[in-house]
Amino acid sequence: MTTGYGGTIILGPEAGAGFGSRVAAIGDINGDGHQDFAVSVPTASDGYAETPGLLATGQIFVFYGGNGDLARQIDLAFAGGLPPDGQIFTAIQGDIANAGIGGVVAAAGDVDGDGLDDLLIGASDYGGTGATRQGYILYGHSGGWGDVVSAAALQPGQATKLILPEGVGGDFTLAGLGDINGDGYRDILVGDPAGTQVHVLFGDGARHPDSLNLLVSPFSGNDVYQNATGGFAVGDLNKDGLADLGLRTTAGLIVVFGAAAMGGRTKDAQGLPMGAGLGFNVPLAELTRVERLFDINGDGVDDLLIEGREDSLSAQTTSFVLFGRTTGFANSVDLAALDVSQGFRMEGAGVSLAAGGYGDANGDGLRDFLVAGGDRVDLVFGQAQGSAASLNLANLDGNRGYIIEGLVGDQAGGGQLADVNGDGFADLILGLPGREGAAIVYGGPRRMAALDAADGILDGVLHLAQIGSLLTFTEPDPVPVGGGNAGHAAPTALNDTLLGTAGDDLVDLLSGHDSYAGFAGDDTVQGGAGRDSIFGDTGNDSLQGGSDADLLSGSTGDDWLDGGAGNDTLEGGMGDDTFVVDGLGDVLLEIVGGGHDTVISDVDWILDAGFEQLRLVGSIARSAEGNVDDNRLQGNDIGNMLKGFRGRDTLWGNDGADTLVGGGGRDILYGGQDLFADRFVFQTPKDSRASHMRDVVHDFTKLVDEIDLRLIDANIRKDGDQKFVYSGAKPQAFSVWWADVGRDILLLADVNGDKKADLEIRITKMANFANNDLLL
Repeated sequence: MTTGYGGTIILGPEAGAGFGSRVAAIGDINGDGHQDFAVSVPTASDGYAETPGLLATGQIFVFYGGNGDLARQIDLAFAGGLPPDGQIFTAIQGDIANAGIGGVVAAAGDVDGDGLDDLLIGASDYGGTGATRQGYILYGHSGGWGDVVSAAALQPGQATKLILPEGVGGDFTLAGLGDINGDGYRDILVGDPAGTQVHVLFGDGARHPDSLNLLVSPFSGNDVYQNATGGFAVGDLNKDGLADLGLRTTAGLIVVFGAAAMGGRTKDAQGLPMGAGLGFNVPLAELTRVERLFDINGDGVDDLLIEGREDSLSAQTTSFVLFGRTTGFANSVDLAALDVSQGFRMEGAGVSLAAGGYGDANGDGLRDFLVAGGDRVDLVFGQAQGSAASLNLANLDGNRGYIIEGLVGDQAGGGQLADVNGDGFADLILGLPGREGAAIVYGGPRRMAALDAADGILDGVLHLAQIGSLLTFTEPDPVPVGGGNAGHAAPTALNDTLLGTAGDDLVDLLSGHDSYAGFAGDDTVQGGAGRDSIFGDTGNDSLQGGSDADLLSGSTGDDWLDGGAGNDTLEGGMGDDTFVVDGLGDVLLEIVGGGHDTVISDVDWILDAGFEQLRLVGSIARSAEGNVDDNRLQGNDIGNMLKGFRGRDTLWGNDGADTLVGGGGRDILYGGQDLFADRFVFQTPKDSRASHMRDVVHDFTKLVDEIDLRLIDANIRKDGDQKFVYSGAKPQAFSVWWADVGRDILLLADVNGDKKADLEIRITKMANFANNDLLL
């Protein structure tokens, strides 16, 4: 059984700013293999500036995903809240009053082809004069963007500035389209805020110029669609391998199929030809919203969510899911006439499409989606094609999906789906602007069911008031998205030798000493009894050995390797692999530089070369030790020993009385927000040197946690091992003292008698320090 909270509440930086009005799943910005997300507050002040004082500059908070849940509550208050550290989150801050940066936040995909996803952000009134709107393509960076990114300090190569004319009404549109012209590079949609035209900015595998100004001329070499009042990323609706484009016109929605001939043309959106290979239109009296759903019915083709008024006399908007298809669309698609093979209508008061993202929250192998409105958000599970002609959101009961209800006045600002805690299930990222907050509801069928039952009623409603409750659950392994039973050989109880297919194989090897060799596709293989040899080959494979001593080899792709009982050998290969260890006899093999690899261990473990992350699980105190690389070590909820080495390590103790030893390098240490006594051990002054090499300690609780300096010789000029004295806030020779640096303190120590710090430790959210918090 596992225990965990139902989710995380994030509180905004200041009152009255509307934090949570915009949330976005943004891909992997920092290259650690985990999905990241952003929450913006366009009317926030410049609270992270050296001399704050500008109003409504705007802030965007980029949170980096990882292995494990975030804290139960995160307070981002400028005064006393969790500061940006570049590890948990980065703050992107506007530099001009009333600019409103963060009015637009969207995933761009990998625009420049460096393997890292990029971010689109927009400011609604740059310069405060009403003259221009401004956006940025902010390019992803390995390891993240640091603690605070100021728009004024962006350097050439870090971002491309997009300058557009001012328009009447709301913010302009930015969206990552995918590859629409088939050249292998990601393209971007830019909607003119004047509501008259849409631009497609084509990628070419390099970063765009430092500035692109639409006030002077359209983007050279790119398409411009005139008489289009908005644009949308819709995915690949006809599965021809090219992304498609959605355009809003006065007549409804136009879908333009991607084509290699695109580029360098100006077109009238209302005069575009429709038909085979060209596109189709969806007549509506008013088109209010369109969202790409990816594939929610398991046929391998992207699907689309559309909201609008079907006729001019209707006061109520209607929402439809339109399935993508390989058999072609009619020139005009009548949403009211869809049959169960083509899509379905969604019914229920308050339906709004202020939601998106993608992922599989319940682990059934089908992508799910969100719709939002009022004080609730609805999670709708993907279903096989032909399930039903309509869906009433009021009837969601936990089987077809969940209703997520906030507190009165939360004003749910929509949401996104992304797996931010690395457990294989998509999580719900929700905006709560009425509370000046955001929420993460963690996915997983058993965890969501436990949250549903937390109020005493199993009714398909997840109450945000309960997400801080400690839940008990055991999750099944998630089925890979798009998985199926594509294997062509049936396993037996004998010693089988099986060969996989080019599809996504789902195989249970049963008993016997079996050998399985995968091929292309994302394969899921369960070994069972016997000494099995399982080879995944290409694709993102999930390989489980079962009992006895097994050999699992992932080869290329992001693989999951779990040997089960017995002394197993697990080989990762290229890609971001995850290794599950349950015994000291397991042997893990990995290519150095072959990806960002994670070990999940139920025993004491030391990371060998080539592994980057180690997470302890189970209900027994364990130890985790890193290697020379930059490691992330995470404890379970019992008291653990976490020990870094020479890299820039991040250590998370979680619950329990933990001992954290950062070692050399600039380390970040989290004891856990609990009342257990955590101990932060420093062995030499080199463990936390001055300035940029100092360690940072978070979650330190006075009179509970301790800084342990007993292993350090306080006087290197004298033989023997000397102890420090504590001198309060005053520097003295061979002593330990503290200094106030705003919201944090520095703990300082001198070992050579010059009264200058040879050891510096930054402790966050502390106003002073006491001798009782030290072991000398």
